[in-house]
Amino acid sequence: MVTSGCPGSASGINMQKKKQVLKYTVFKIEPGKINYRSDESWMGICATKKGISLLVLPRSTKEEVLELIKSSAGESQIEESPQDFENLRKNIENYFAGKKAEFDYTIDLSRYTPFQSAVFTATRAIPYGETRSYRWVAKKSGNPKGYRAVGQALKINSIPLLVPCHRVIEQNGKIGGFSLGIKWKERLLQLEGVLLT
Repeated sequence: MVTSGCPGSASGINMQKKKQVLKYTVFKIEPGKINYRSDESWMGICATKKGISLLVLPRSTKEEVLELIKSSAGESQIEESPQDFENLRKNIENYFAGKKAEFDYTIDLSRYTPFQSAVFTATRAIPYGETRSYRWVAKKSGNPKGYRAVGQALKINSIPLLVPCHRVIEQNGKIGGFSLGIKWKERLLQLEGVLLT
């Protein structure tokens, strides 16, 4: 049984290996269909020159999201730039309102190993409203027996939704794990119309 899943934040993870300027935005979304706690409505996005590097799933306060962004930036400078994320922000709002949204944005996987990057690339190929098993992702990532390693890679995914780790479940159809808790994974899948067993 694989019990890990994506975190939706980079809490405790220094994402950046070298100093650079990272652009970010923090924004509030309407609770919509996803938030089972109405106080969780602040999100954040951060990007390097290579692409989106962090997406913080809803938290209670703006300060909490900003702190996650700062801690993930390490020694890098952060610069607020909401206009750079306007399109993605709107897609996220639509997603949480229960509308189908595609997250085909450039992402920065430079901090990950080649296997982790392959796992994220395979996971991005899972369509909205569908699920795949950890074994399926392992096979697509070039390591058919590495399904436990897939779980570990997804556990450190800092770009949920763009790398939809919530769509990866166990071979037997059970939901598997999720670092923010099973309730979050269930709600994301239900939002996409996935029937859970």
